[in-house]
Amino acid sequence: AYLIRSSRNGLTDYVLSVHQSNEQRRVLQWHYLICLDPITRRFYFRDEQSITHLRFTSFRQLVNDREVRAAIPMTEVLPYAIDFEEE
Repeated sequence: AYLIRSSRNGLTDYVLSVHQSNEQRRVLQWHYLICLDPITRRFYFRDEQSITHLRFTSFRQLVNDREVRAAIPMTEVLPYAIDFEEE
């Protein structure tokens, strides 16, 4: 399972939280920082070396990308959107 939420770091930062077990580190959740480029208005992973070069116009595009899914194990993408209200 995964969730994208606003980050405490800044107004244009988000976090992809993924529930994936890692027996070596004994953790169940991993967090990946997603930033918004102020010039291009595209999302990208600032700290993930293998995918930092990728840019996305939406979160849906980001979680559906093959390179992202190869670097960050997530469950299958839902075939429909979940509506939510922003603050």
